[in-house]
Amino acid sequence: MARILAEYIWLGPEREKQELTETAQRPRSKARVLAEVPNDIKDVPVWRFDGSSTGQASGNASDLLLKPVCMTPDPLRGEENILVLCTVLNPDGSPHSHNTRHWAADATQRFVRYEPWLGFEQEFTLFNLNGLPLCANATDNTLPPQFKQYCSVGADRAFGRAIIEEHTRLCLAAGLSIAGINGEVMGGQWEFQIGPIVGEEEPKSALDTCDDLWLARWLLHRVAEKHG
Repeated sequence: MARILAEYIWLGPEREKQELTETAQRPRSKARVLAEVPNDIKDVPVWRFDGSSTGQASGNASDLLLKPVCMTPDPLRGEENILVLCTVLNPDGSPHSHNTRHWAADATQRFVRYEPWLGFEQEFTLFNLNGLPLCANATDNTLPPQFKQYCSVGADRAFGRAIIEEHTRLCLAAGLSIAGINGEVMGGQWEFQIGPIVGEEEPKSALDTCDDLWLARWLLHRVAEKHG
């Protein structure tokens, strides 16, 4: 048997102090050792996590379930390790209130006969740990004029390119439907697109494209984490 690591990824709200919140969702993850490489997503076991630590449950009933819904090769660890995107379920198996994928799956199933294509433009800005954009002047924290940055090249205007290039390569290695990247208007602001790839006859389904977007976001957080 070849033991592997499966990185279970799920979505949860940001937690502020000790209060449960309904703020924007952010990916979380933890790794589990599996005795062998699963052949199908159905072979990946359901797992649990402490929902009271993420703002998704109260302390007296904190166990929540992670149900795997898709898996890809893990481009960070390599070899036969995998990334596993999960939905969050209550202990009785019902969808958790934060489980928007459950509603998305229902909606896309109702329209599947139309074979919809879905694409996203994910814009984001890179900040230093001091809370300033990467383009901020180290002396007085001022920002450069915006017209220089869009789709630009050069060390004085393309801030954070190493992060973007590494992220793109990881998305490709994971088999995600990343369709393009470009620099945006603000220094340190970038964009990647998730959706149909030029030349592919069978684009991914709408739901699979949504899954790819969240896996790409998780990978972006991991790459940015590495670069500080």
